[in-house]
Amino acid sequence: MPNKNYSRGYAIERKAFKELEEEGYYPIRSSGSHTKIDLVALPTTNLDGRRISDCPILAIQLKRVKGKYYSFKKEIEEIEKIPLSKTVNGDEFIRKEIWIYKDRLKGIRKAGWTKKVIRNTTSIK
Repeated sequence: MPNKNYSRGYAIERKAFKELEEEGYYPIRSSGSHTKIDLVALPTTNLDGRRISDCPILAIQLKRVKGKYYSFKKEIEEIEKIPLSKTVNGDEFIRKEIWIYKDRLKGIRKAGWTKKVIRNTTSIK
């Protein structure tokens, strides 16, 4: 029988995977990698004159919380250090995000995502 925490984490990975597919991305799961990035999502749509920042490659860390909100400050700082984001003509080409799935708390909140874009503290040339 799988670990309960693994099952809960896998469930939100599947939820995020489906959501990204619906948004026109091709998501790739990094299962079992134990890295800071859980999903990478490639845009599948042609740019059709849109700016590249309108559909960048996404590098996403997923988290799930049961209780009251946790800031994930340490995790965000670690992801900020990953030298991924690159710009093309001033537009962000790869964007790092953290998606936090909050479970429903009866009478307090509905279940759902909080999504945050993570800015770089490390630059690459």
